[in-house]
Amino acid sequence: MSDLQNKLKKIQQDKSKDDKQLEAEDIDEIIEFTLSQKHNDRETYYKPNYLEQIIPDCYKSVKFDDKKFDLYNEEILFYIFYTFPSDEIQKLAFLALIKKGFLYSKFYRCFVLFKGEKQVDNSKNILNMFDPFNWSMIKREVVYDEKFILSLESKL
Repeated sequence: MSDLQNKLKKIQQDKSKDDKQLEAEDIDEIIEFTLSQKHNDRETYYKPNYLEQIIPDCYKSVKFDDKKFDLYNEEILFYIFYTFPSDEIQKLAFLALIKKGFLYSKFYRCFVLFKGEKQVDNSKNILNMFDPFNWSMIKREVVYDEKFILSLESKL
């Protein structure tokens, strides 16, 4: 650990000091250290997550065939959509999911398997949604109100 980190640890452990009793030089040193960090540089600021460490580099540069997107199952398309943000392949996965009957709900921030017409009738219906946090399809009771219906996206 650096000297500053040791000082910060010591300050945190010292319960007798109030915030007002911190010495000015300690505060200046903390501010200088904080400002010197490269917060925008992902490589130095963020710890690499475990998944990035165990996946080989050759898997990260996989080439997908644009013509075969309709053949991929939903789980692969969800993986592509959530793994490659701001990439052309994400758009292709989005369009393939739309062809399979999914719509993206901005309200719930997930894909919804939507059958029928988009009609505001304030009725409660049970929809299948893809939960990206649990990585599974879930059933959820949804009110078909104006806010929900207008949040459904089927175009880029």
